[in-house]
Amino acid sequence: MLKHGDLIKKVKINTKKEVIIDLKGIYPLEKIESAIPIKGFYSIDDYNFYKIEDFSNLDNITARYIKVISSSLKNEVRIYCGLGYIAIENNKLSDKFLATQNWGGGDGIYSFNLENLEYYDQKDDKTLFVFGDTFVGNIENYRRVEPTAFINNTFAYYKNGKLDFKVKRNEVGAYESFFKPSLRLLKRGYIAENLTKYYGKDIDFKPYCSEYNPIKDVELVFSLHGIHDLNKIEIINYFDSPNFGINNEKRGVKTLDIYYKENDIDEYRFYKKVTLNEYSLKEEKNNIEVNFKAQYVKFLINFKENFAGSINEEDKVVGLKKVYFYDNEGPLFDVETTSNSEFFSELAKAWLWLQDGVIINNNLYIYPVMIEEDLNGIEGYEFKMNGVSQIKVPLKHKKLDFNNYEVREAPFYRLDDDKEYIGPSAIFYNHERYINGDGYIYFYCYYNERKAFLRHLIVGRILPSEIDDLNNIRYFDGKEWNKDILKAKSLLTHVSCEMSVQTIESGENKGKYLAIFQYDTNSNKVAYAIGETLVGPFSEPRIVYIKDLTEFDSPTTYAYNAKSHLHLSSKNKIVVSFNLNDMSMAKNKSESRIYHPRFLNLMDTSKDD
Repeated sequence: MLKHGDLIKKVKINTKKEVIIDLKGIYPLEKIESAIPIKGFYSIDDYNFYKIEDFSNLDNITARYIKVISSSLKNEVRIYCGLGYIAIENNKLSDKFLATQNWGGGDGIYSFNLENLEYYDQKDDKTLFVFGDTFVGNIENYRRVEPTAFINNTFAYYKNGKLDFKVKRNEVGAYESFFKPSLRLLKRGYIAENLTKYYGKDIDFKPYCSEYNPIKDVELVFSLHGIHDLNKIEIINYFDSPNFGINNEKRGVKTLDIYYKENDIDEYRFYKKVTLNEYSLKEEKNNIEVNFKAQYVKFLINFKENFAGSINEEDKVVGLKKVYFYDNEGPLFDVETTSNSEFFSELAKAWLWLQDGVIINNNLYIYPVMIEEDLNGIEGYEFKMNGVSQIKVPLKHKKLDFNNYEVREAPFYRLDDDKEYIGPSAIFYNHERYINGDGYIYFYCYYNERKAFLRHLIVGRILPSEIDDLNNIRYFDGKEWNKDILKAKSLLTHVSCEMSVQTIESGENKGKYLAIFQYDTNSNKVAYAIGETLVGPFSEPRIVYIKDLTEFDSPTTYAYNAKSHLHLSSKNKIVVSFNLNDMSMAKNKSESRIYHPRFLNLMDTSKDD
C-alpha cells in the first residue's frame, strides 16, 4: 500500500507533444519531479484539467491524470504520493447486500455498534444496519419477480460476516415499514400542534381553532421536554388568510389563564390571567413577561369569557396563531402542543426517510426526515420534505424493541428565504475514548441554497444527558454556540444530505477530523475533507473515487449519500458506503443489482505512528 512520499509512477517522455499519464486511480499528490523543465496539468476525470504551478509542492491535490509537456525529447517524470486517502473497492462487502429473497435492496444505510461504545476496529461486534426505501419480494436472474413492493425502511443485524435482514410483515403477511410517523405527526388542519411548529416564514401553517360551539373550557398544554427558566411568552392571536370568508381575526382569544409545572408529578400552579389583543398587521405579538421554571405550561381558555360569540351569539369558536416561549438565551424551538378541543384535522400521506442516529443509555435515537407525497414532482422525485422527527427505540438484548418506540417532532427543519435547513445528516458522539473527547454529541446538519442547489455543512452539539430535550442543542456560529440554527456558520460546501464526520486517531493527521460525503449530493464522486477541529476549518473537498455509471446501460442511474462506518473501520482503513439508484422504476425492476449499497476502503497514506 502506497504511503506519503512513495513513488506512484515513473514515466519516460520521448516527445515534446502532450502526454497524458493515467495513474489508474485517484491519488493525493505530493510532488512531481522531472529531469528537464516541464509544463503540467492535473485532472480527476480526463476532462477538466488544471494548471500545476509548483511541481515541488502539490499540496496533496487529488488526481488520476497528469498532462505533461516536456521541453526535451528525452525526459523522465516521477510522481509521488501525497497525504490523504486512496479508495479501493470493497466488492466482498458490497456483494453481501445482493440478497435475492424477501429483502431486495435498500438505500440510506447507517450503522450502529450494539455491543460497545463506538470506536475503531469493532467489526466483530454486533452491528445494526438501518436502510431507507427498500425493495421487497423475490429476484431471479437479477430481475425483480412480480409482485414486488417498495417500503420506506428496513434493517439488518450483522455479526460474524453474516447479514440477517429484517423486513416487517403485519398480521395478514403484508409488507410494512418498521418506522412510521405517529398519527400526531400526520395530522393536518386547524390543530394545536401548529402553534409551535417553527419552520420559518416561508411555511404558513393553519392556526389552531377550538371545536365549534364547545361546552367546556379549552386547554392547551405545551411540553418543553425539560425544565426551563422562562422569562417571556409571545402569543400571536388568531388569523387565517380568508379564501371566501370574512372577519376571521375576530376568532382570537380574549383572555387566558397561564399555569405551569416542573414535572409529571407536580400539580399545575396558576400564574396569571392575560388579556390578548386581536390580530393586527401592525401589532401581531402579545409579549407576556413571566418568571418561573417549567417543563409544562398550560393555557386555560375560559368558556364564559371567550365564547360569548365572536361574530354572533351562535358562532362560538376561538383560536391562536403562534406561541413562543423564551428563556435568557432566546426562544425554545423544541415544544410539543396538545389540546382537549379541535375544530378539524385530517391525515396526510407521508412517510419517514431515516437519517443518522446515536445510541445513548441503551436507546437508539434516530432522526428521519418527514416526507409527503407531491405528485407534481418528476418520476423518482414525487415528494417534498415536511419536517424532521426523533425516533427513540429501546434496545433489549442487543435488539431493537419496537413494542416501545416513540416518535415525535424534532427542531431540525427551518426555512429562511432561499435557505432550507435540515439535519442531522451525520452525528458524531465525541466520547472520552477519543483523543479529543469532550463528551458532546455533534449534530452535523446542512442548509441548502435552493436556487443554487448547494449544500453547506453546519454543526450543533448537545450533551447525552440532554438528548430528550433538544431545546439544549447549540449551533456553532463561527465564534460561539448559539441556539438558533439560522445563525450557524457554514463549515464546508458541496456536502450531501447523508454523510459522516469522525475523528482521525492515527497518522500524520492524528487529532484532526474526517468528513466523507457525496460531492454535491447526486454525483458519481465520493469526496472527503480534513477538519482541524470538529467545527473546522475544513480543507477544500478532495475527490477520492468516481463511480462508473455506465455499468447498467442506463442514462438515469445515479450515485448518492456516501458516508463512513467508523466501528467497522480501522484507524488507517475507513469503510465507506454509497448508494446507487435509477430514476426509472422500470430499470430498477429489470436490473436488481443497481439498487443496493456499494462499499469502499479508504486507505490512509499516512506513515504508521
